[in-house]
Amino acid sequence: MKIMVTLAVGIAVALAVAAQAFAISGGSADHFSVLLLNGNTGKPISNESILIGVDRNDPNRNQLRGKTDANGSVTFYYKTAAPNSISLIYSKAEDCSYARTHYSTSDVLAIGLVAENKCDASLQYSGKPKPGQLVVFAKPVSPWQRMIREL
Repeated sequence: MKIMVTLAVGIAVALAVAAQAFAISGGSADHFSVLLLNGNTGKPISNESILIGVDRNDPNRNQLRGKTDANGSVTFYYKTAAPNSISLIYSKAEDCSYARTHYSTSDVLAIGLVAENKCDASLQYSGKPKPGQLVVFAKPVSPWQRMIREL
């Protein structure tokens, strides 16, 4: 009986330490955020619909959608475990990386990430991303440019 109590206390302590370490790292158990900045001006892009692309067999597929607020930020809540990697699909903007970039979700959750700005290399994010935050650059495109892009 004494061994079982000691074992239970040991497990409880280990779980508490792991939870505290996770909280200190800034990770979140069920969500991450995206900060969308204009790659030419550095200003937030508001009212942009974003779909998070995940692996084909991921249960979060086609579920992670949101619209940026006035500060260019949107939070995504996933249903089960965090996807291994994510990519971003915009409705009215074009990614400044010019390619579908996949970001490591574990890196986003642990330390936060800032994507490279290939629209204007001299313009970079001046802040430090928060754990659980992905900072990306995009450029607005006109309806005409969107139509051509879809061809």
